Amino acid sequence: MSVQAARAAAVVLPRPGNAVHFVHGDACRLPFASAAFDRVLAVECIFHFPSRRQFFGEARRVLRRGGKLALSDFIPAADATPVTPDPQRAEVVRRVADKFGPMFPTLDEYRQLARETGFEVTVVDDVTPGLVPSFKVVRKLLQRAGREEMAWATDMIEAQLRHQVSRYVILAFDATTPASAPAA
Repeated sequence: MSVQAARAAAVVLPRPGNAVHFVHGDACRLPFASAAFDRVLAVECIFHFPSRRQFFGEARRVLRRGGKLALSDFIPAADATPVTPDPQRAEVVRRVADKFGPMFPTLDEYRQLARETGFEVTVVDDVTPGLVPSFKVVRKLLQRAGREEMAWATDMIEAQLRHQVSRYVILAFDATTPASAPAA
């Protein structure tokens, strides 16, 4: 069991009638039987997976038909054009795009991925306004921990959100076709 899973097991208690089990595994190769779950939740993690497509395939495999997948992710703002009047700011935006850009699929790309993996998008909730104030706290914690590169990345993501270059959304999907359906 990973350190994080052990910590979670120590502090998260099931409600009466429920059981909670923590498993350390690879989200792109889930260690569960097919059609084993009604829900899959991926919060604050999908941008770390090596392949969203592979994760979606695995989520669909482990979900029963009619199951639900929910996740949070950054997406480019539909009408966002990074306007960077000074060259230093332009360089910062370029560095963030180089580091995080490919990780930000558009909403249309999410819809296409959903169709190809047996899902339908059912919820798109932009939670950016509630998220942005937390960046000051996160940045201070990272700086105190000596994680300057992470603090810098936090600054850049916050700037992209504040300037509406990207948005942070909650997405929900219904499993609409059998898990064994071929990709469209």
